[in-house]
Amino acid sequence: MSRKIVLFFLITLNIFNSKCQKKTHFDKKNIEFDKKNDLFAGKLPFLPGEKLEYKISYGVKKNKSGILLAAFAETCIKDTLFYNLPSFAITASGKTTRIFSLFMRVQHEYKSVVDKKKFKTLFFSFKVQEGKFNKIKKRNYNKNSNIEYNDILSAIYKLRKIDNSLLNKGDTIHYSYGKSKTKSTLTVLGRETIKTKFGKINTLKLSPTFPKNRRFKGGDDATIWISDDVSNTPVKMEIPLKVGVIYVNLNKYENTGFIF
Repeated sequence: MSRKIVLFFLITLNIFNSKCQKKTHFDKKNIEFDKKNDLFAGKLPFLPGEKLEYKISYGVKKNKSGILLAAFAETCIKDTLFYNLPSFAITASGKTTRIFSLFMRVQHEYKSVVDKKKFKTLFFSFKVQEGKFNKIKKRNYNKNSNIEYNDILSAIYKLRKIDNSLLNKGDTIHYSYGKSKTKSTLTVLGRETIKTKFGKINTLKLSPTFPKNRRFKGGDDATIWISDDVSNTPVKMEIPLKVGVIYVNLNKYENTGFIF
């Protein structure tokens, strides 16, 4: 499992994870979804304690679910205090399965602490292990600074606050992150109903820009499917490689305030 595959998944699976949609786009048989508008009305578009787990598999284009289970990944957000300042602690992690680890063991951990009011980064850290390669980095930021720096995780959660009920096919979202203000985009491909382990879900289909290198095709071939309702939960992702495809699918969820 390439380090860039895991990182790309971790930093994109939360994009637009919530919004303020005026109507639900889930399957009508799931009446629980109709309660989401009331649940999130006037509040943040996610609940502290929310946890989403995904499974990552490798396969070919014709096999939509992958043929080899490669890794698991999850994201979580919790309330915290950072030097007595009310904040959110956002974490993202991923690691290869036992079988895949026989070929290449990969384990990533990322943490971002953000100011609740402005969503600016107060602390960011990551720990990466890939075979014999290990890297750890931690950084604190001045909470009193007027500069609103964002690491990749806090940048993603700022995007989550966007009301994407206003988005239409062909729209492009521009955003940046990191000290160097790395620029990236998401293009809206439309809305699509997909099958999941939880049943049929109507989704918003997005295409992120992705760099070209020796493993990845690059361009806008990658696709993200996000539930098209008030919570807008990432449910599926496809990342084309030069040989094969990486598939990411929602596997478990906790403390979301709703059920699939």
